[in-house]
Amino acid sequence: MEIQIEERMDARRKKRIRLAAGIFAGLLIILTLFSNTIMTMKLPKVRTEQPQDGQFTQTIKGSGVLQPKQSVRMTNPAGWRVKKVYVKKGDKVKKGQVVATFDTSAAARNIEDEQDRLAQLRLTLQQTQDQFISSQREGDELALRQVKRDMENARLNIDVQEHRIQSLQEELERGREIKAPFSGMILEANDPEGLTGEAGEVVAIVSNRSKGFEFSFSVSSDLASLLKIGEKLSLDINGGEVPKAEGRIVEIGESTGGTADASSAAGAASAGSDAAAEGSDAQAAANAAFQRRVVVSVHDAGLKGGEEAKVLVEKPAEQESVLISNVAIHEDRSGKYVFVLKESRGPLGNTYTVRKTAVTTGGSNGKETAVLQGLTVADLAIVESGEPLQEGDRVRIQ
Repeated sequence: MEIQIEERMDARRKKRIRLAAGIFAGLLIILTLFSNTIMTMKLPKVRTEQPQDGQFTQTIKGSGVLQPKQSVRMTNPAGWRVKKVYVKKGDKVKKGQVVATFDTSAAARNIEDEQDRLAQLRLTLQQTQDQFISSQREGDELALRQVKRDMENARLNIDVQEHRIQSLQEELERGREIKAPFSGMILEANDPEGLTGEAGEVVAIVSNRSKGFEFSFSVSSDLASLLKIGEKLSLDINGGEVPKAEGRIVEIGESTGGTADASSAAGAASAGSDAAAEGSDAQAAANAAFQRRVVVSVHDAGLKGGEEAKVLVEKPAEQESVLISNVAIHEDRSGKYVFVLKESRGPLGNTYTVRKTAVTTGGSNGKETAVLQGLTVADLAIVESGEPLQEGDRVRIQ
């Protein structure tokens, strides 16, 4: 009987021990899972994107004000007061048409004074000729030689004065009015009351519409490389009678900008807390610092000048590639790279670590970048992170 009692008590003890062990193991598992969850919650949160196979299109936009290729500033030739301006802005003029006239009364009086001076010189010559006759009669050789010199000097003074008067008359004729040098349109015409009458002062500006118009816009060096001299563009025209026109690229300027601008822009971008976005913003700022000027020539009889021309060009990529959002691309001294998510399966759940992958990129359309090497559609690229990332960091998916 006592043996049976002891066996029952022993069984109860073992049962309690097993229960306690089970409870302890359960608590240990719960604590492990809880601590793992807490650790996971402290990890940087990332947002990922899966690359896609595809072909993207580059979009090039630009606008500018149409300016005439040839224009002439018609100026006050002699500094006379403007009497009347016969044109206003926007007027069409023909070659030889009078644009403005000048008050030449002062010039005319100056010519009259010079003519009076010429008359005096001629009287002086006559007096000298009379002295010559008198000296011949008297036979005074010394006086005769002096009179001859005076006569020659008087003739020279008369010649000079005649040439001076002729020049003043030609200047008066030339400066009496200004005429349009060619058929065109008046771009600017000043009010006579607002002019000072100084020589060289602009009275009006006329454009030669037959030579056409041009405008320019700036794009990044990458986009400019997709354009070619002589390429035709379809234009939208605002502010005129012609809604659309065709243009042709006549010049693509050299790259402008500087590394200082790029560095300051990149530094501003790196001040943010989002590591993935900061690299993309810095790179975009660096690219934006290098611009190229594109000049477009436009010929259309309906254009007047001053209209706004807008261009929109879409350039499809030559080949398909792996596409990823621009914010996923970073760059350092070693080149461009992407942070890729590496997944590891375990008994307590999956863990995710950061892997830095070097990539070779193609073009970019402002939203997506073509990756030629280093990335596949099976990868998960990190496009956003709450904290700066490094190779091997553990993270959690947003």
